[in-house]
Amino acid sequence: TITAIEDETGRKVRIEKISINPFTLTVTIKGFAIEAKEGGPFVSIANLRASLGLASIYKGALIISEVSVDTPAISFARLAANNYSFNDIIERQNAKPKKPKSEFQFSINNILLKNGSVDFDDRAVEGGRKHTVRNLDIAIPFISNIPYLVEKYTDPRISAQVNGALFSFSGKVKPLSKSMETSVHIDLKGLSLPVYVAYSPVKPPVNLASGK
Repeated sequence: TITAIEDETGRKVRIEKISINPFTLTVTIKGFAIEAKEGGPFVSIANLRASLGLASIYKGALIISEVSVDTPAISFARLAANNYSFNDIIERQNAKPKKPKSEFQFSINNILLKNGSVDFDDRAVEGGRKHTVRNLDIAIPFISNIPYLVEKYTDPRISAQVNGALFSFSGKVKPLSKSMETSVHIDLKGLSLPVYVAYSPVKPPVNLASGK
């Protein structure tokens, strides 16, 4: 497993422990981490647990009944326009022979992500900016490409603190449907505006000292 991920990413990978419960068809991975190119953290997950559904046996598809991801974290930087610290992984993937598209069917259910975090160091913008996401929680009832499920709505819920501002997202979506029907509600409170002035395509005529 580690060798395969290292081959795909070109990065050092660490896994502290993998355990399998054959009675509940559950796999648990603890202490998963992918290093940044220059060393240090890139992606890490404290604990990941996935359970295979018995329906996989008679439906001829991969049915995951539950996925739980605890304390995931990602740290990356934008070095220049369209140049990120993970571009080498994308280039590595693009250099590999293209595989034919698979007709493999799947259904991943009860997806829970708890206490996630993101650190984004934007060195490409004038003066540099560091952005953070904390207390990221995501709940998705299911994602599936099985025909009778593709046209069913799923109700994702996301909450987090984005640069200290409270953020929440909820709605009804069909993520793999050709129609891409979507209805969402986004709530963002207490966002500090001076942090984002540097991203304005036109330099404002005033200095924004504070504001939310």
